[in-house]
Amino acid sequence: MEGARVVFPVHVRTRWIDFSPALRWYTARTLESALQPFASRIRSIYVRITDVPGDFDSRTCTIQVLIKPFAFASASATGADAHDAVDGATERVRAIVQRRFARQPSDEKSRVA
Repeated sequence: MEGARVVFPVHVRTRWIDFSPALRWYTARTLESALQPFASRIRSIYVRITDVPGDFDSRTCTIQVLIKPFAFASASATGADAHDAVDGATERVRAIVQRRFARQPSDEKSRVA
């Protein structure tokens, strides 16, 4: 049985002409998996993958998560390739989002049963 589909959009941008659909798919699925527990509170996610200036073998990934209603969390990471950078930035932004929501009671927890 397939899991529920995550509802937030993931926008991936690079400056590469040869940007592959496989990297776009990998980035979106990695973020959806990592942030799925917070899906109802996320409006959208923006990802930018770029070359490291002066080092064309490394990549930097910057992720910005727009949180409902008017907040955001962002993180960056550099890796040996785009996948490493995406993985590192995803881990960082997940930790930031998790800490942010740990400080706020969720709608479900604040309701009296």
